Amino acid sequence: MPKKRPIEERFWEKVDKRGDDECWIWLGATIQPGGGRHIKPQIYGKIAGPRTPAGRVFWSSHRLSWFLKYGDIPPGMLVDHKCHNTLCVNPSHLRLVTPKQNSENREGPAITRNSSGKRGVRWNPQVGKWHACYSHNGKAHCVGFFDDLEEAAEAARRARNKVFTHNDADRF
Repeated sequence: MPKKRPIEERFWEKVDKRGDDECWIWLGATIQPGGGRHIKPQIYGKIAGPRTPAGRVFWSSHRLSWFLKYGDIPPGMLVDHKCHNTLCVNPSHLRLVTPKQNSENREGPAITRNSSGKRGVRWNPQVGKWHACYSHNGKAHCVGFFDDLEEAAEAARRARNKVFTHNDADRF
């Protein structure tokens, strides 16, 4: 019976490794339970991870990349894409975070499902102004009301920077 190749070899051959500082794009199979990009369970076998109804184990490609480079992922920790590219498996673009820290590091249209298109800013028709706010530890915090949308967005960004530790997109 032919010997199975090591998982490292099988994993990295499905990655477009560009420069050391660039995103390394996962080219292998993907499925999307919950919207993420995952390695097909039948390819990567039983290392560790959640079990499917068929009893197979699967890993998200970025979590396997982290594991191969750094080792175990502690219980309760997530692997965050600092680059915001869900197909990136470059270990230098990944970091361990708590669920709270992971929710802080958000970017793009998914976080601006509101009337303003800006994170933490929505129109308040009762007051007739832009309302800047943010959530921290499950609690909503009001920053204030503003006539100008950009002023409200900047106020919300500054307020988040005082309490968030992993909101990279806000720190420019």
